[in-house]
Amino acid sequence: MSLLNLINPASFNTLRSDIQGVKPFPHFCIDNFLDEAFANEVHDSFPSYEESKTIGKEFSAVNEKYKIQICDTTRFSPAILKLHQLLASPEFIDMVSRMMGIPNLLPDPELMGGGIHETNSGGRLDVHAYSGPT
Repeated sequence: MSLLNLINPASFNTLRSDIQGVKPFPHFCIDNFLDEAFANEVHDSFPSYEESKTIGKEFSAVNEKYKIQICDTTRFSPAILKLHQLLASPEFIDMVSRMMGIPNLLPDPELMGGGIHETNSGGRLDVHAYSGPT
């Protein structure tokens, strides 16, 4: 079974034409993106903040206050690992590459800055913004 069966069908060709003119930067949102049963499985297996503290890296800088990051895929639950494999699959990456008009898009197997991120109550995570080409 292809991992792509875990996402609901969407017209990626239509999205491609819609994305290009979106301001302030090209982006998209797909409601009900994942198969509902799979989405619930991912939701139900997401670690609590306290559990995340035991398996991830905790940040304390003012711009990342109370943030936990888990980028070691061996620490992911089976459902979250499957989601990661879907989003990093050559088929999905190729769809996103074509949809966004970014040739040769590559996944990050090391999850540098990626993975599971969780910020606790009272935490802070600075905004990440794309300002476009300079």
